[in-house]
Amino acid sequence: MQKKDVLSVQYFEDAIRFADLINGFLFRGKNVVKESQVRECNRIILKKQKREGRLKTAMRIRDVIREVQIGNKVVMVSLENQADIHYAMPVRVMDGDCAVYTEQLRKRGKEHKEKRDLTGAEYLSGFGKEETLIPVVTVVVYFGKDPWDGPGNLKEMLDLSDVPEELEAAINDYSIHLLDVRRYEHLEHFQTDLRYVFGFLQNEQDGKKLKDFIKENRRALEHLAEDAYDFISVISQSEELVMMKSQNQNEEGDYDMCKGLREWMADERRQGEEKGKEIGKEIGIRLAKQVIRMDLTGVSREEIAKKCEITIEDVDQILDDEVA
Repeated sequence: MQKKDVLSVQYFEDAIRFADLINGFLFRGKNVVKESQVRECNRIILKKQKREGRLKTAMRIRDVIREVQIGNKVVMVSLENQADIHYAMPVRVMDGDCAVYTEQLRKRGKEHKEKRDLTGAEYLSGFGKEETLIPVVTVVVYFGKDPWDGPGNLKEMLDLSDVPEELEAAINDYSIHLLDVRRYEHLEHFQTDLRYVFGFLQNEQDGKKLKDFIKENRRALEHLAEDAYDFISVISQSEELVMMKSQNQNEEGDYDMCKGLREWMADERRQGEEKGKEIGKEIGIRLAKQVIRMDLTGVSREEIAKKCEITIEDVDQILDDEVA
């Protein structure tokens, strides 16, 4: 799991991909955010508070978080990468967003304290009446194999069955923005290798669909960046692609996923054929045992081997076992 977390963070830290993810998912394919508008920011948030005279600390780490300049506005966009369904995700996202807002307030309060520019209620708040915070948006990027059946908002986690309508309306909700990678229907919204990475994960469970996908996107899959190749290999749990990585690097320094997949599929086919032979032999031996136990006169060892599609040695072993 740690390997998946590290590679997914590394993959989405790229500013070009990050902008493409925002454009493709939040803006439905519109080219709103450019790479130059994505700025790094600290994804580690430290919490400090005093309880009963003792200092308590906590640390919250967001998978990926960036400041995004859109026009004259700045928005903080965070990614939560999920390989598995998280049944408390609305609370987790809410807690992460709250931590970012709280950190903004802490920094503003520290600045005002140093400047001594607030009085009255503003001083008590540590925040000016006309001040505003930077908005925070979190996208949950889920690439698990099972369809997401977790809650999509906070209220789905609450038992509101006997709560009066007026009270329910007063209870604040908190929704998540879920990108279910393997079931997302608009890969055309993405312009970077997100399209091919997501497309691979959508088709990897079906050999024919994967073969067609590779054929349609051969050019792109023959020239994948290293972190994209690593991401596909680990998320798809393909040890073969991981082991063949060095063999699949091309002259340009990119990685040829097509070559790796051809070798992977050939290996899968060989394993399937070997498994089929093993199963066929097991059936033949069971049939031969039945023939021998029926003691059919006039049936030679050679005939039994031929009819049951096993070797003479297999027949002799069965005879020895029966005698014993």
